[in-house]
Amino acid sequence: MRRGWNIVVSVSAFGGLIIFVLISGTKTARIDLASTAVPVPEAIQNTDDASGAISLLFVGDMMFDRGVARHAEKYGADSLLRGMGDILRGNDAVIGNLEGTITTETPVAKSGGSVLRFTFTPAFAGALKAEGFTSFSLANNHSLDFYNEGFEETKKFLDENGLLYFGSANNDSGLSANFTSHGKKICLVGYHDLYTFDPKPAVSEIEKIRPECDFVVLFAHWGEEYKQKQSPRQVALAHGFIDAGADLVIGAHPHVVEPVEIYKNKAIFYSLGNFIFDQGLSFWTEHGLAVRVELGGDEDDEVKFTLISTALDKTEVSVAGPEEAEMILKATGLDSAEFTLKR
Repeated sequence: MRRGWNIVVSVSAFGGLIIFVLISGTKTARIDLASTAVPVPEAIQNTDDASGAISLLFVGDMMFDRGVARHAEKYGADSLLRGMGDILRGNDAVIGNLEGTITTETPVAKSGGSVLRFTFTPAFAGALKAEGFTSFSLANNHSLDFYNEGFEETKKFLDENGLLYFGSANNDSGLSANFTSHGKKICLVGYHDLYTFDPKPAVSEIEKIRPECDFVVLFAHWGEEYKQKQSPRQVALAHGFIDAGADLVIGAHPHVVEPVEIYKNKAIFYSLGNFIFDQGLSFWTEHGLAVRVELGGDEDDEVKFTLISTALDKTEVSVAGPEEAEMILKATGLDSAEFTLKR
């Protein structure tokens, strides 16, 4: 979706004017934004070529308050993701767990690290769109940090930037979203297991949309923080989602990488760990996984998975080095960072 374009992001004063410069060949389009809406250039709109392969990139927990916000204010919002630019761009969709709200409220966590209520300046919505993100799960325990008003404001800013969102804290609204790429309908379903403990709404949503979707992804917020192994409940839930019709299960919330399981020839990533966060607690809270999922074109029924290990340094994320990647791969239980499944 971003092929042939380079995007440079500069922030004059975080939360103030943002300038995006998009360069294609010899032509330069300059967009000065005092608001948060980012027009999408026609040249990078999704293709309708039904024969092409589809590339989806999934990342884990993303939080832009507290230490992350302080770092962005000092070094610029573009510093957070510049080490991942080539990975984020060139995909048909980039999907992550948005661990907090996007509002105009005054942050309360930034000045006190013990306050676990997160809100991000609206400028982040535009910056994430410019870096290649397309979709966010809101099915987590921080999407109501600023109550229903903050949740609605979050959706408003995502809407203004043409960003998809799905899921809710109580599994009671907007459980799924979808988009069409290369003539195929990709459906995303969110499930949050920390408040309601009831998977029935997500299961029902999967069963309802399954006939109209070419590929269904269940994005779950579950498990125990900092545990490097999935719980029996995570296993039962994941198997139930696949039994209901999900093609892939992606997990978040533990803030560390957990194992990968293949069940009925479908992949379950129990936790991708942190993608952007300020939890400098251990090696594992500062390393995570991005997963590229490639769906074959035409009648190709193969799904290719590529695991990309990531590392955080002072809240800036980049591709992990070989030794780090080897440790992370070992944590998944897989022998290789690439594998292919038949649908």
